Amino acid sequence: MCRCRTAPTLSLPIFTTSWSEAWSWRPWAPCTTGGPRVLRVYDLPRLVLRSFSEGSHELRVLLGGLNTAVLLCSSLFMALAVHAAQRGRNNQLIRYLIITELIAALFLGIKFLEYYKHYKEHLVPGLNFSYPGDNASQVQLFMVFYFILTGMRAVHMLVGL
Repeated sequence: MCRCRTAPTLSLPIFTTSWSEAWSWRPWAPCTTGGPRVLRVYDLPRLVLRSFSEGSHELRVLLGGLNTAVLLCSSLFMALAVHAAQRGRNNQLIRYLIITELIAALFLGIKFLEYYKHYKEHLVPGLNFSYPGDNASQVQLFMVFYFILTGMRAVHMLVGL
């Protein structure tokens, strides 16, 4: 039995869910622990603002999926490099680090392509944002979150190179 308190549903037109759903790990999973619900900051806009869904349709699923696969491969080879270093296998270590750097460069190339397409489509907030729909300010806010989160990942990769 779920011991989580229920919260009132928000009545503003842009909101689509109750706060109790927004404060869970996953809104579609039942509360089984009876413990406090935890909010992941990046979940709140997606859960609460209907127009964020509209903004997410401006993203390229193929490029995002490819970048996810690239990041997973990069993580795998970095973990293999750490393992090789722990075992004292210097040749493998160097090989895995070079592969990791090449994969990181591929990630940055794909991310640059994504950013360039957003620039051409006037979807860069503060620089050249122009959205024809009714929810332009919310779509712009979504793009701000998108650029901050993906930009932090790109900076992480640049520092790693």
